[in-house]
Amino acid sequence: MTRLLFLFFIFISNMLAAESLLLSGKVEDEQAQYFSAPWTNTWRVQVKWLMKEGMVAKPGDAVVRFDTSNLESEVEQRETALRQAEQQALEEGLRLEKEFINAQFEWKKAKLRLQKTELSAKVPKRFYSDYEYAQVQFDWVKAKDTLKRAFEQMNLKEKAYRAEQEKQQLKVELIKQQLARTKTLLDSMELKAKMEGPVFYALHPWTGTKIQEGSTVQTTMQVASISGGGELQVKAWVNEIDWPKLKKGLPVKIVFDVELDREFVGLIKSVGTQSEVRKEWGESAWYPVTVSVESKEFSLVPGMSALVEVDLSSHPQNFAEIKSKSEGAQQ
Repeated sequence: MTRLLFLFFIFISNMLAAESLLLSGKVEDEQAQYFSAPWTNTWRVQVKWLMKEGMVAKPGDAVVRFDTSNLESEVEQRETALRQAEQQALEEGLRLEKEFINAQFEWKKAKLRLQKTELSAKVPKRFYSDYEYAQVQFDWVKAKDTLKRAFEQMNLKEKAYRAEQEKQQLKVELIKQQLARTKTLLDSMELKAKMEGPVFYALHPWTGTKIQEGSTVQTTMQVASISGGGELQVKAWVNEIDWPKLKKGLPVKIVFDVELDREFVGLIKSVGTQSEVRKEWGESAWYPVTVSVESKEFSLVPGMSALVEVDLSSHPQNFAEIKSKSEGAQQ
């Protein structure tokens, strides 16, 4: 037990003594446009076509097209279902409308029969034999009952007609909404540029290889991007355990994979508050960290890998001192 406590204190001491934190990231354009796999009825979709990497896209140009065969088939099925539903709604409406009109006719007929029997029933009894008078009175009572039942039947048919109309209308409206949604999904399968700039392919988060035509990607997975000519920065990721240690303004040192023997300086511009699960790194939650690169003598290219070292012991105001030391070391 004593040995375990000793090891625990050593571990805590090492953690507290740590003054820097290493983050992995890559260069991105601050004004870049990103293209991600759209939401579909399935959890993955195939990239059917991609504009060649390095080509300059102009606003309105198609950059990515995904496989639409399933959606096109679904649109045809829903259009057929819509025609059938509209035809069924028309037929059911006509049938019930006819029944309602017939019931209305029977009610009017019963009303006239009641008026006729009522006139006969109000003739003085002396003008009838006992049998005839009893028959006339019976016909009058019977006509009242018939009118009542005809009125109830007419109301039932009218309610059935109105209810069926509403039911069929809702059914048709549901299919219309489903069709509209499917068409919207179909339209979203082609992503267009909103700005002018070169196209860059994204890396598959699981394999690390560039996404190409024919690649199968998951919904919301980044496929490509366009560099819009904005300020280049580094987007890094911090684990949920270390996230509380970072704050805006902390100075950092940056090493790029193409210039391993040089060290550059930068600042943390922002620390994200919305975590993501990056499958290639396990099941932990990761937060995005945006880092500005202050060194201007080096030409950055979007997609460059970078290793960011955060000086946790520094105060945001100490950046100028760290930058001057770094520049002096490089000279």
